[in-house]
Amino acid sequence: MHLVVIVLVSLVGIPAAFGQGVTDHRIWLGAGVDAGLGPRVRLGAQQQLRLGVDAGFDETHTQLEASFRLADPIRIGVLYRFAVTDLENRHRFGVDGRLQGRFGDVTASYRLRLQETTRPSRNSDQFLVRNRGTIAVQVGHHVEPFISFELHHQLSPKAEYREFRVEIGAAWRMSKKIELEGSYMFQTESNVDVPETNHILAAGLTYHFGNLRKGDSDPGSHD
Repeated sequence: MHLVVIVLVSLVGIPAAFGQGVTDHRIWLGAGVDAGLGPRVRLGAQQQLRLGVDAGFDETHTQLEASFRLADPIRIGVLYRFAVTDLENRHRFGVDGRLQGRFGDVTASYRLRLQETTRPSRNSDQFLVRNRGTIAVQVGHHVEPFISFELHHQLSPKAEYREFRVEIGAAWRMSKKIELEGSYMFQTESNVDVPETNHILAAGLTYHFGNLRKGDSDPGSHD
């Protein structure tokens, strides 16, 4: 309960800290599959549609991922995304590392990601460093509520802080193969001409081929 109160107070104070801008409400809907190649390698594919409640179509993208478990607490990965936005088509390339620890029913993880996104309309690619921490709690055998915080720092074309996210949701293991996830995300921008503050409802369905080991799934990873 104390954690919930702290999060709500933080959300109320964030807009004042980051200044005035545009506020929007969005819906992210996704579906994906993943499969294990042996005990260490996992491959995945995701499709996502992003809509603005007021603005309509925002983006749809296809993302391909591969990850390798170096040791039980450490996993590294690569990704490629092709996105069709309301302005242009974009490509994204990324590498990341994830460190995870499990303490009874509680799982804590930290992900560091470096990504490059092409932006044809601006004639410059964007390089970002993203830091995300997640805490998840196993409730019974099928439900895993989680909360995550993420910071985005731009490296190029100009080094500066760009974005903050906090997400609260839950993953529900409907069967051995099917997992459903739902969440609410608060997202705010900085150091842009018109900073956006977004309230996002997200839902995603994933089909798992093969057995999913503890630590292979990453709640809130539909980003």
